[in-house]
Amino acid sequence: MIGKCIKTFAMTVIALQFFSGTIFALAITHGPYLIDQTERTVTVLWFTDVDCIAAVEYGTGGSFTNKVEEVSQGIMVVGKRHEVRLTGLTAGQTYDYRAVATEVTSYIAYYSTLGNTLRSANSQVTTFNKSTTGFSFYFATDILNDANRMNTLLNLTTWTSADFMAYGGDVLSDLTSEASILSTFVDPSSTKFAKTRPIVFLRGNQEMNGSIAPKIYSYVPNSSKEYYYTFSHGPALFLVFDSGQDTADASPKYGGLMRSEPYVQKELAWFQNYVQTNGSLLSSTPFKIALVHQPDWGYGNQTNWDNLANSAGVNLLIAGHRRTYAHTVPGNGKNFHTLVVGQDQLCRVTVSATQLSITVVNSSATQVDAFTVN
Repeated sequence: MIGKCIKTFAMTVIALQFFSGTIFALAITHGPYLIDQTERTVTVLWFTDVDCIAAVEYGTGGSFTNKVEEVSQGIMVVGKRHEVRLTGLTAGQTYDYRAVATEVTSYIAYYSTLGNTLRSANSQVTTFNKSTTGFSFYFATDILNDANRMNTLLNLTTWTSADFMAYGGDVLSDLTSEASILSTFVDPSSTKFAKTRPIVFLRGNQEMNGSIAPKIYSYVPNSSKEYYYTFSHGPALFLVFDSGQDTADASPKYGGLMRSEPYVQKELAWFQNYVQTNGSLLSSTPFKIALVHQPDWGYGNQTNWDNLANSAGVNLLIAGHRRTYAHTVPGNGKNFHTLVVGQDQLCRVTVSATQLSITVVNSSATQVDAFTVN
């Protein structure tokens, strides 16, 4: 009897939706965009205007013979944010993919109903490949939720031989509105490049502040579950770091909410273990590039960080934070070049088996500097 009543109620809800003229306007509102790419994996994220279940269809040569659904512990995920991880891919392979969303028009126990299905435009992604002999990437930083600044810098990019964009921290600030993440970060990136090239995200100190700061990971997830990780592409190994806050956790401006110092110490232990257990990879990879928001590694004693970077054979550290350009050659206990990219500047690094070629331009496309690392 109870089951019959539930079924009758569910049918009544659906009928009322139909006769009242309610329309489920299914649309992809943001994305899709790519993040956390490796040689064999990549994550696709997108958003819809109504609750949906989701999947990614993909294949090679224009086919979409494979499908990965968004599932959590045996249940299809229902929501407006969608995240699908593609695994088991081939290094250096180009895949066609499209995001799929099917609206959930009624979500009642045992009598849920599905509505229309929408597929995104077909896009392509090419996985990273250690065998690649050369490639380029971009680095921009300290954009501070400014959509105009973001679009100006992205309009300077050309993607014929560039394989990813690294955002060097403080892309976001004053984190009190999730809408600002979408309008100033996700949307410009998706429009310009991120449907076909992945985002590499570094957290800056300003991205640790604000009521929704703990939520930004959901927009930039990675398989390490942390804001520090590594990946390889061509003749380069990338070491991505989180430099934490630029002052002590006890500073009154944090209101007792910050625990950056222990997080960074945990990261330092991870880095030490990585150097100790990956000697073969470090020695066999021509270039090691460190990406970090603060060029001095953040608040506190930085000697241990410099020593580990030297032990890892880091050739180039790229950072932001100071908002003015600087280039420091190896010396004073650092065996690597340190490049600080200014706020309204775009850095392009071209990697070959024998050389890093670095060019930095300002928002007017005027060259600020160019140098090489051998």
